[in-house]
Amino acid sequence: MYKRLLLKVSIFLIPHLLAILFFTAGVVSAYVINKTDTGAPVDWTYQAHPMGENYLVNENCASCDGEAAAVQKAAATWSNAGAKFTFTYGGTTANLDAPSYDGTNGIWWSSTYFSQGSKTLAEATRWFYEDTGDIIEVDCVFNDNNNWSTAATTPGGQFDVETVMLHEFGHYLSLGHSNPPAVMQPTVPSGAQRRTLTTDDINGIIAIYGAAPRPMGKIAPILPLLLY
Repeated sequence: MYKRLLLKVSIFLIPHLLAILFFTAGVVSAYVINKTDTGAPVDWTYQAHPMGENYLVNENCASCDGEAAAVQKAAATWSNAGAKFTFTYGGTTANLDAPSYDGTNGIWWSSTYFSQGSKTLAEATRWFYEDTGDIIEVDCVFNDNNNWSTAATTPGGQFDVETVMLHEFGHYLSLGHSNPPAVMQPTVPSGAQRRTLTTDDINGIIAIYGAAPRPMGKIAPILPLLLY
């Protein structure tokens, strides 16, 4: 039997060096599911409600407003992906410090947490048990040294909050970095938007949590056959 050890792992998203994405024709993405060193999948499936705690947002971004709404849109995209889990918005948090194991899943912006000249756009940190892979908590810190946007069209030189949070929520649910054009690819250029999951992203998350039951259609009344 393995000793239950609480481990911390951080995952980064960085910008492209070029503002243009080049894709190789015929490249096929392959989703990645994070596992412990013992081979156990790292996920929330041990709970009836896979996400566990609510996620909380501090709208402290210096360069835009409406951050919480953009984060909630990203959460809704994953919740509607067809897998058996639902993200739940739990309100605000005042957290401005480094990620810490405090029993809440916080999301906030910081200009001091990242080293000078860091290329990291956002960092998700997971705490989980090594023997089972059960996730206990996830925090996400955005690099506020960058210019952020929640606009319908993201200007050049700025990064889209919804796009980056959609990627980070994939890490919350235990997807690793994948290949273009998946949302879970590890880089994103300024001015770009990726607000829609690809088939690769969806297949990955269903592989972890299973497919949600398909809703039944409404049954129409059967009309009697009348004889004339």
